[in-house]
Amino acid sequence: MICRSVTFTVTAVATPTSQCIAPPGALGIQSTYFVRPSDEDETVLEAQMKPHPLTRHSISSVELKLPSGKSVGIPKCSQLFIRWTGTPITDTYGGKDVLNFDAEPVFAELAILGTLQEGGWDGVWVDTFRRKFRPAMPPACCELPAHAQELYDRICRANDGNFAGWFDVFAWKGQDYLFVESKRKYKDSIRETQRAWIEAALDSGVSVDSLLICEWDFGWIDRSRVPLETKEDVEELFRMVEKLREDSSERKD
Repeated sequence: MICRSVTFTVTAVATPTSQCIAPPGALGIQSTYFVRPSDEDETVLEAQMKPHPLTRHSISSVELKLPSGKSVGIPKCSQLFIRWTGTPITDTYGGKDVLNFDAEPVFAELAILGTLQEGGWDGVWVDTFRRKFRPAMPPACCELPAHAQELYDRICRANDGNFAGWFDVFAWKGQDYLFVESKRKYKDSIRETQRAWIEAALDSGVSVDSLLICEWDFGWIDRSRVPLETKEDVEELFRMVEKLREDSSERKD
């Protein structure tokens, strides 16, 4: 389950049960905490973006300077995910965060891909570390369909044959393509190789609205099956709510 809201106000609704009721888009522990987009922060790029589950709420723009000296505004969305707390996986690619998506341990790239698939998109995680296209967690890998492979090859040629810098998720639906770069909030930033790849993609005919930076963080703890029992649980809830309020204040500033 994913908290899909980006800008928000937090309200608590008491429930008679000790377990949370957490519909999609909600933050919940014991009581139901709903996270809703505020009116003043409605998406400014929504009309320009291809509709998909990652653009249901607030979309902003990140101004990037490309190697040629040109500047371009890349759409950016925000997502909240659940941390995986089950049995640890053995191969974490050197310590990547592991998320809980549909009760399965996945990396953020595959949680983003799974979110798009809920909206009817198909695609892969472009695993540049091991040079594989992955529809699921390793060791799963696949080949691109012919139409996607043609676009992939075209961008690689425009990028001087360089594989580095590819956005993490390559998705398609009908005639539409979407390239999504996963960035953990406060921890990741756009690298120089990605700026070069962006310019190569644009030179290859990819439109700016087919590019998206997905800035994500952990923002909801799944307690749907675990009662709120300890003092630590309560403290964790209030730390989480305070973090949401701080993030909201930063956006307003």
